[in-house]
Amino acid sequence: MARSIDENEIEQRYAAYVKYGSLAAAARALGVDPSRIKRAVSIKQGLCQCGRALSPGYRTCDVCRAKQAENSRKRWTARVAQGQCGVCGAPIAPGSRSLCARCREDTRAKAEARRNKRRAEGVCRFCGKPTVPGKPLCEKHLAYLKSHQRARKDREQFGGNWDAVLERDGHKCRICGSTTPRLEIHHLRGRERVGIDDLVTLCSYCHRVVTFLAHCSDPDATFRFFKEHQSMLEGVETMRGTSPTEMMI
Repeated sequence: MARSIDENEIEQRYAAYVKYGSLAAAARALGVDPSRIKRAVSIKQGLCQCGRALSPGYRTCDVCRAKQAENSRKRWTARVAQGQCGVCGAPIAPGSRSLCARCREDTRAKAEARRNKRRAEGVCRFCGKPTVPGKPLCEKHLAYLKSHQRARKDREQFGGNWDAVLERDGHKCRICGSTTPRLEIHHLRGRERVGIDDLVTLCSYCHRVVTFLAHCSDPDATFRFFKEHQSMLEGVETMRGTSPTEMMI
């Protein structure tokens, strides 16, 4: 893969061109190909190698950028079709679709560096806008991420019945009738059964208690212990006196 020249090389090559007055003389002095001197001169003059004006923020014009992108796509597709890395042509690493082990690690390292840089600057890693305090995303992308995660969890764990169960239970915990802390959906008959009749709405506190009792070797004895130590059931007054069997039905 060709290495792009940096700002220092551009300045050095352009200074050599100004000093010696010709591409050939500057190339001989620096020991590089004259085309590299020509490219540096064009960039300093704000022109692409084809003579068009440079795109803002780039070292080529829009036409050449489009051609380069199309050629890169074709080269990438051809390499991957032959089982080669789309970047360097080495064999594709196991578990990767289009990259070798080295290019995959380089890609991950660059992505991590970009995330750390934006996190340090306090900007969203997707759009560059200021982030929500304590979060790596702006308000818009944080809301999108939460909705995406909720939709995926609903689809994978609850068969898409999350909203239907909340609506059926009146958006309240079925044990204590509370809406706080947050409401969660509990599987009555194991995670394999995700029908609306197999799910029930619980607050997060009751959900923890029900899950704990369901996995105890002696749930009745455990529930009596909780009942005797009422401080452990703060905020769940209606649970006291309810048997574990009734509570989980």
